[in-house]
Amino acid sequence: MRVLINRSDAIGDTVLTLPVIESLKKENPYCTIGLVVSPRSFDFLKLYKKIDYLFVVNPNDSFFKRLKDWFRFIWEFQPSHYFYVGGDRLGNLACWLKRVSYRGGLRSKFSSFIFLNRSTRQSRSREQIHESLQNIELFSDVISSKKLLVPTLEFESKKREEVKKEIFENLFRLSSKSNNKLFVVHPGMSGHSPNWPMQSYAQLIESLDTKFNKEVFWLISYTPGDQRYVEEFKSFIKHSLQQESRLVYFDGSQEGLEYYCYVLSLADAFIGPSTGTTHLASLIGLPVWSFYSPYPSQSPRRWAPISLNEENLHIYAPETDFISQENARDEKTSYDVLKKIQVAEVSQSIENFFGEKRDEVN
Repeated sequence: MRVLINRSDAIGDTVLTLPVIESLKKENPYCTIGLVVSPRSFDFLKLYKKIDYLFVVNPNDSFFKRLKDWFRFIWEFQPSHYFYVGGDRLGNLACWLKRVSYRGGLRSKFSSFIFLNRSTRQSRSREQIHESLQNIELFSDVISSKKLLVPTLEFESKKREEVKKEIFENLFRLSSKSNNKLFVVHPGMSGHSPNWPMQSYAQLIESLDTKFNKEVFWLISYTPGDQRYVEEFKSFIKHSLQQESRLVYFDGSQEGLEYYCYVLSLADAFIGPSTGTTHLASLIGLPVWSFYSPYPSQSPRRWAPISLNEENLHIYAPETDFISQENARDEKTSYDVLKKIQVAEVSQSIENFFGEKRDEVN
């Protein structure tokens, strides 16, 4: 069986599709898997070793360029099964034209009714089922178990040490053998989900900096698309942290997502909203503190990160009266809702978590 999976959209969506590959490989060890992804996801998937063929389709390319790429993928891979999970729908047309016998996946737009012959209808925007489980449901013809298997990324120890030296010595001016904790904070995001206020992120850092006696070093990660969040964050954070080289800004787009994953693997904790980097941090095994909208289509019941250790997940979604979809997309309304998540509560949770870890060591 040769399964070609189309998940060519966002990073978080791609992460939450990897359990499908785990299940396929467990139930069919000799199954060959090809995964088609967007350019932004390609880099980190070099660290995931259960994909046999990895293809990239660029949504910014022309119709004919993308169709040509899809024909190449099909010719190189020769799929017996094709599944559309999300992203570029041209794959549906290409597999129909090339007469791939099994064409399954998500039936969501007009083209999927025409070009997919074994698709599944799902009302994802209304259902409170986790995205990973809904993805597995699409593969019910080839996966019998509905159990969620969490994937893992594999890091090379030599490269990890090189990245550690670069981060600690070049950015923080510390010895790479330093015992100081490294907390990664990613305050920016893309998409329609609301974010925790930038002032709250800044207040949380200042609170924890006091509680941990200035022994934590802070890496504020971002991409160019997060710039407006980062500029607002800078207006709230104390300049003394940066002047003492205990807080640095790190543009994750400069070295690529694979390098960023290596940076995350060095950290002790991750703090951020509902975005792709949060999913990566959880996948790597970091303790994660994250902030979600209570609206059903954006809630943690559907979009929470997955982890081998659920005790590492600290997800906050404010209790509120049901809000309409229009309100959920309104920036001011969503902002006001997430303001209900208290800095003191999150700060205490992080302090308690690391206090318990110290007790376990002692």
